Amino acid sequence: MTVVTIAVTTKTEGVYIYLVYTIIIMKRKVTIVIPCHNEEKNISPLYEEIKTVMPEKYEFDVIFVDDGSRDLTREVIRALTIKHKNITGIFLHRQSGHQAALKAGILAAKGDAVVTMDADFQHPPETIVTFLQKWEEGADLVIAQKKEDPTSSPFMKIKRAIGYRVWDLVSDGRVPPRVSDFRLMDASVVLFVNQSKEHELFLRGLVTLAARKTAIVPYSVGSRVHGKSSYTTKMFVQLFMNGFVSFSIKPLRIGWMAGVVLFIGSGLYVTVDILSAILAHRPIIEGWTTIVALLFAMNSAILIYLGIIAEYIGIIFKEVKARPQYIIDEVISSSSK
Repeated sequence: MTVVTIAVTTKTEGVYIYLVYTIIIMKRKVTIVIPCHNEEKNISPLYEEIKTVMPEKYEFDVIFVDDGSRDLTREVIRALTIKHKNITGIFLHRQSGHQAALKAGILAAKGDAVVTMDADFQHPPETIVTFLQKWEEGADLVIAQKKEDPTSSPFMKIKRAIGYRVWDLVSDGRVPPRVSDFRLMDASVVLFVNQSKEHELFLRGLVTLAARKTAIVPYSVGSRVHGKSSYTTKMFVQLFMNGFVSFSIKPLRIGWMAGVVLFIGSGLYVTVDILSAILAHRPIIEGWTTIVALLFAMNSAILIYLGIIAEYIGIIFKEVKARPQYIIDEVISSSSK
């Protein structure tokens, strides 16, 4: 907030009148949401770097969401809220997952725009400046897209490439490739996310549903400064499956279409086999190899399709119960002390 005082002297009927006008210019506010899990050594330097790169024309605040850390992350956040008035700490009761921690921070955000990023410096803070430029140009959703990632192993790169390709197919291109949860959302997109009642969150797809104009900003993944990543293969699989079933029934349609193709193909194979046996004057059924192969193909297709159906049923099961995604132990800021 900037306060401008203007003094004006006017003359009315021979009398000079001295008028003072006070104009309050409100800066656009940006809230940065950062989920944290065992990031005690990264939080303070990350905040300092954000403060350095943030343009002066914006007012900004930072919400650190502690997702059940087992180190001193909570204590570091608490100390920062005492030192800085623009920092809020949200402490979850137990580890609830990256998406749930993001949702908790987004719900508490009050900015005209909300930036979400990780706490390990792999999301470079200087990219926020480009986010804000795209936002000022009219984009209500700005997504960071990896152009190179020297921190990932070849195996992880393969897994991600497969995951992005599958998401692209089932979502009709709604989820761009090589994106993470590093983004800027306008308040209108944030409102849509907050009003969503989904419990099995896939924010990478959810935010695109409300966006009218999306901008993509390429970036190079930074190196983790301190600590080790908490992102496991189990978390990757969970996120992949949420994205797989959350935004389309195309997998179900692919399942029955594959069944039709297998049915027609099997019928043609059996027909050709019978006709060739008749023409060759040999027994129609020569052995068990063909039968075993067909049974194997059909049963495999059935089991795969049942697995896809089970994933959808599992999501429905969790959504119907509508259990809370997380429990908040405490919310602290300078205003709460």
